[in-house]
Amino acid sequence: MSRGVTLALACLSLALLILPLTHRKPGMPATLKADEPAYYLAALSLARDGDLRCEPEDLARLYEEFPYAPIQNLILSTDDGWHTVYYGKPYAYSMLAAPFAALWKANGLVVFNTLLLVAMIWMSTFYLRRYNADWLAALFASGFFLMSTTYRYVYWLQPEMLNMFATAACLFFGLHAFEPSRDPSRDPRAFGTTRALWSRLPAWLTTDRVAIVASASALAVGVYNKPMLAAIGLPVCFRLVRHRCWRQLLLWLAAAAVTVGIFAGIGQVLTGHPTSYLGIDRQGYNVHTPHVMPVEPKEPTPAGTPVAAAEAELGKETAGWWWIFGVPQVSLPELREDFVYFLFGRHVGLVPYHPFAVIALGLFLAYGRRSAVRWTVLGSLALITLFFLTFLHHNWHGGGGFVGNRYFFMLYPAFLFLVTRIRPDWIVAPGFAAGGLFIGSLVFSPYGLAVPSPTLQAHGRNHPFQAFPLELSLRELPGYFGAARGDIYFYGRKDHLRPEGEELWIGAGGPSEIWIQSLEPITELTFDVRSQAPGNEVTFEIEGASERIVAGPDQLTRVVLKVPRPTMVRNDRDRAAWERVLDIYVYRMEIRTATGEMPRWREKGEHYFYLGCALTLVGEDR
Repeated sequence: MSRGVTLALACLSLALLILPLTHRKPGMPATLKADEPAYYLAALSLARDGDLRCEPEDLARLYEEFPYAPIQNLILSTDDGWHTVYYGKPYAYSMLAAPFAALWKANGLVVFNTLLLVAMIWMSTFYLRRYNADWLAALFASGFFLMSTTYRYVYWLQPEMLNMFATAACLFFGLHAFEPSRDPSRDPRAFGTTRALWSRLPAWLTTDRVAIVASASALAVGVYNKPMLAAIGLPVCFRLVRHRCWRQLLLWLAAAAVTVGIFAGIGQVLTGHPTSYLGIDRQGYNVHTPHVMPVEPKEPTPAGTPVAAAEAELGKETAGWWWIFGVPQVSLPELREDFVYFLFGRHVGLVPYHPFAVIALGLFLAYGRRSAVRWTVLGSLALITLFFLTFLHHNWHGGGGFVGNRYFFMLYPAFLFLVTRIRPDWIVAPGFAAGGLFIGSLVFSPYGLAVPSPTLQAHGRNHPFQAFPLELSLRELPGYFGAARGDIYFYGRKDHLRPEGEELWIGAGGPSEIWIQSLEPITELTFDVRSQAPGNEVTFEIEGASERIVAGPDQLTRVVLKVPRPTMVRNDRDRAAWERVLDIYVYRMEIRTATGEMPRWREKGEHYFYLGCALTLVGEDR
């Protein structure tokens, strides 16, 4: 590459790597989130103790850097009734990050994640410069990763970045560094090494062989964490088959198998199991006190008793991967709704959270659609997406801890390998503009934001995201409340809606979006409304119909809302009988108040909510 482009990338890389070391504790909230506790403690345990056992002295390490709140969801595992306790997550990420954890503890894991990010930017630049000018390749590669959720996940102490790197490295070494049409003799072009230096290497260590092994081994690390990532290897295997590179194909498969075998073998030595996701009981626990295990040993249940049989079945359910062997239960309407959310969802959509993926897809259709290998890349993405949407119907976005689509995030680099020519060159400008519009708050506040009713999804409250649909099918959407009143279910953001007794408190300071769900169509809703602020003007809007009233603290004001039609009719599962699919009538209601007040609850301590008005459901007509 040109000296200027190399220097620019080097300066960016240096700044990104130094930044995590300047912060005492990465991330908000001030405690560990999602699956971080297990990965973090496992890295420290490997660095300091050389094992994966969780013992009381290990728990104290949680509070060395995160002493401000209880630690939630520490996932532990056992195979002997909790007499011996291990960390209940695959250890590959923790093992690779352990040297950095030994140096800088939690920040060390962030430095490790940043190294993976920097490596992906450089690899992507080398790939794109095959078809474009150096400056354009570096600009597109930088925007591709930084104008997405990638930089936010750098600050998560979880293996998302490692899984993402596995995708990128597999395709870089398998589709770029390896060249089937090249003379199989030593050739330094793929890595830019001088021919004289390359000629001194052993004959078996050629560029192509290194690339094949690197591609397979990198993917195998991700597969050890998430088995469905194996589909990312299909384009590489297809390319080898297409060019009749049978020896390279066998080498790729052997390298992948050996790598997985090595990690499984180390897991067997450290825990007695090749992975914590098979043949072992797993549970998530909250840790409130250092040095005190959150689980007590249990005496074994006599074999052959009903209780023992029930415990064995529960063990299968909590083991992690048994659901892969089941039959997905999802209807076509559910799949259609989820696919819309997958593309355009307010909290998980591909379009708002990864705008460069849209540009990459457009460039592929314009210049690379005749490439069978790239169609295979796109097919792999579609295959894994379908797997998530069907097998993880209510959890395909990443569970309770996510920013954007946490599960699909690891596949994002595959979009870059759809790209060849970047024409016109100004096409990168809309990508950066969309990044500033949607992703800017994530890039410039990677540690999170302090907001009312804190949530990792606070950026979704920004105005641009309100144009995207709310993901009503997802089981866990942090930052939202739900409350049933009779046969009606009210759902909204925590800063918009708060159930208090029979009342529904509605936030002031802006329009509050409330979603009403019912098993039967609704034609009319009746509420009694009160406001602690005198003369408060309250406006209700629901599907084009609106009502305006003036409410105060000394009386209840009744409002009758005529409901013209549902916003949508969606299908969902009956929680009592999962096989049964119900029609759910959904209505979007928007409430505006002119002013509000902070309620004073001396008997309940400090409890902040900017109350615009309080609603009591009186009745509904169907």
